[in-house]
Amino acid sequence: GGRPVVVVPPFYLNGYNRISKEAFQPKRERFYKILSELEQEIGPIAVYDYFDAFSDKREFFRDLTHLNVHGAEAFTRLINRDIILGRR
Repeated sequence: GGRPVVVVPPFYLNGYNRISKEAFQPKRERFYKILSELEQEIGPIAVYDYFDAFSDKREFFRDLTHLNVHGAEAFTRLINRDIILGRR
C-alpha cells in the first residue's frame, strides 16, 4: 500500500563545464523515461528533484556531487518541508 518516493540529490552544476552539463541531459531524460515506464506498471511515483536546487551554492559542496555539512543541513530542510510536511 506504500507509494514509492524518488529523491534526486543536488549537484554543484556551476562547477561543471558546458560539455559536462550537456552530458547530463540525455542521462536525465533516460532516467525520467525509465520512471515513466515503471509508473505504467506500478502506479504513481513521487519524484522530488533537487538536481539544480543548489547549482550556484559552492559553499554547500565538498566536491561537485557531494554535499558538505552545510549543504546536508539545507537539503534536509528541503526534504522535511517538501516530503515530510508536504509543503512543496
